[in-house]
Amino acid sequence: MYHRCFFDLLPAELLHILFNYFSGHEILISFYGLSDYMNAILQSYSAYKLNFKSISRYNFDLICRNIRPEQVISLILCDSDDTSGESELFFSYFQIEQFIRLQSLTLIKIEFKSLDFIFYNLSKLNQLRSFSFDVSTIRHTYGPMDLNSGNKLRQINSMLIHTYAQILPQLKFLNLNGGWVLESIQLSNLQRLKLGSCSIDKLETITHLAPQLKSLDVCINFGEMNFQSIILPTRLTRLNLQIDFFPVSMDYMEYFLSNCFYLRHLELHLAGYADLTDGQRWQALTNSLVTFYFKFDIHICINFIEQILDSFRTSFWLEEKHWFIAYYNDYLFSIPYFAPEQVDSSYQSVIYSTAPDNTIFYSHVNEFTVRKGKISKEYFTNINVLKLKYSIPLKYLLRIVDLNQVKHLSILSLQYLLKLMPISKKLPCLYELSVKNNITKHAIKRMFTYSLEQIQKLTIRISDKYNEYIIEELFRLFPCTKYLIYKSHISSTHVMIRLINGFEHLLNASFISCGPFSNQEQIFRYDPDLIVSRIKRLTYSASFCRIYYLPNNGSEFIINWWIEEQVSHFYVIQILLIFYRFILI
Repeated sequence: MYHRCFFDLLPAELLHILFNYFSGHEILISFYGLSDYMNAILQSYSAYKLNFKSISRYNFDLICRNIRPEQVISLILCDSDDTSGESELFFSYFQIEQFIRLQSLTLIKIEFKSLDFIFYNLSKLNQLRSFSFDVSTIRHTYGPMDLNSGNKLRQINSMLIHTYAQILPQLKFLNLNGGWVLESIQLSNLQRLKLGSCSIDKLETITHLAPQLKSLDVCINFGEMNFQSIILPTRLTRLNLQIDFFPVSMDYMEYFLSNCFYLRHLELHLAGYADLTDGQRWQALTNSLVTFYFKFDIHICINFIEQILDSFRTSFWLEEKHWFIAYYNDYLFSIPYFAPEQVDSSYQSVIYSTAPDNTIFYSHVNEFTVRKGKISKEYFTNINVLKLKYSIPLKYLLRIVDLNQVKHLSILSLQYLLKLMPISKKLPCLYELSVKNNITKHAIKRMFTYSLEQIQKLTIRISDKYNEYIIEELFRLFPCTKYLIYKSHISSTHVMIRLINGFEHLLNASFISCGPFSNQEQIFRYDPDLIVSRIKRLTYSASFCRIYYLPNNGSEFIINWWIEEQVSHFYVIQILLIFYRFILI
């Protein structure tokens, strides 16, 4: 039967423009199956941007089943805790060389065994212009092959050197964790470079190999501190520079930036000497800049703070540029850009600032921690994360925090929730709850009359004693949980199976274990999918289970579950609203 809908009245060109405002899964969920015409439009669209970071299993499969590789221009793959095993599943659908129009590729926490599928054929992507990958975040699944870390490292390095030599000359944007692999590769087309770690001498070599470089984001954290050896590319318009472990003087910075005639955007993270606080010298150096953000780790004697800030109170700073500066906790920094986002209730440090008042400072804070001791007198209006590490009376809490904005609540004990009931009225935006201490039988009994349906993400620990009773009560107390992080060490798969079965809406679950499992359960470590048949709610839906070693901890590992959901066309209304706005423009 031929299906028709409202969008059939619109030309393909207009719909393709509309699609540019949405991610790949939003387009497919909203439009696929509406009509034969819309299905044909989706098949003809050739600029899909696929971001698989934190995607649901349902949306992931929907995309992979209904899209052709040649339609994709941007791809983000991610094996994080909430999408564990994603890269392996992706390469069960596709091969990387099929993405012949791919322009941008980002790899996040990719599993080691997926690297072969990516790097050995990456050079076949002739249109690739942007590449992002941090080799230090590679994830290693549990198994005997993972025990030889030295051999793995050699395999990775050999693979990267071979592939980078082929693809880097064609790239315009590159984001890597280190610059060691770039020393001998010509980067003639590179315009934007981001390096998570680099030495001075490596940076000198790289800048010579990339004469077209316009944007540089780099962290210098080892090597001799000798700026005289570096001449930055003259075409550079944007520089984000972080220097760790070395104090920097103003003389160094003036020399380092002397060749940057076209620089318009500068960001600095430095530890410095006293002359770095001279606003007049910075004025001469930054006169042509559009944006200038800095954070200097530097101790200033209290008697000289206002004198130093006066050099940043000239008409150049306040009227011409509108650049405001603050000094707080031994940091001199731009506000609001570098204003602290996390604040402790007991902080008593005085804020010195060139701003008219401290509103610009406090409005930037989005995480607030309540501790025992003297409570701040300030009122914070934009707190998204509230951490209660002390049982404070509600009336005092309301004096310092606007609870209407809180999305994530972290508490020591489940019993503290009793003070916040009804929670839907006192914290209307709350959807994530973290309970730091073990949930006990006594605490769960006191919550007997409540059901917290607004909680979708839950982080908990459970006392070993009476854990079966506690777990059953958790299903009643948090019936809408979609994301579970279980912090107690599990010694048996029984607890894990019961939790996945009991939380009916669960999409992601993470468990920590140091073993040992029983002899009968040891096989689970090597083939976790064997227990899927014992989880009733997974019988008719797809799921993926991964066991990873925890970084820097050989005895513990994390077990992640990625579970399929069923959804409807919930994006259609949102897309219609944007469409009407687009028509009005």
